[in-house]
Amino acid sequence: MSLIITATDFSEVAKNAVNYACSLAAAQKAQVVVIHSFSFPVMLTDVPMPATLMNDTQHDAENNMEHLVQKLQAAYPGTRIDGKVIYGDIIDTIEEYAQDTRKPWMIVIGNSITGDAPT
Repeated sequence: MSLIITATDFSEVAKNAVNYACSLAAAQKAQVVVIHSFSFPVMLTDVPMPATLMNDTQHDAENNMEHLVQKLQAAYPGTRIDGKVIYGDIIDTIEEYAQDTRKPWMIVIGNSITGDAPT
């Protein structure tokens, strides 16, 4: 079964990209993996960042992903759709996920940030 990886930051632009990926997957009988990455800015201070902040951020992202995957599975029945929440940069996490699993047929990313996307 072919694999389509798509990324989300839960913005409207990303939701459109994810739905596009799921539509393609339904038509091609492919699997979809939706990836959300999160990170924290590096702060050079003597005060460490509280661990609860990272845990809360990850927990919120996992809840958002669970709801998104449930909606997608209802909208695209018969299509295998999985969600992953991973710490790190989105491009790095997609590359690592693709290397650890299998080569994706397609990668779909919707960018809600103005300016150029990283290459």
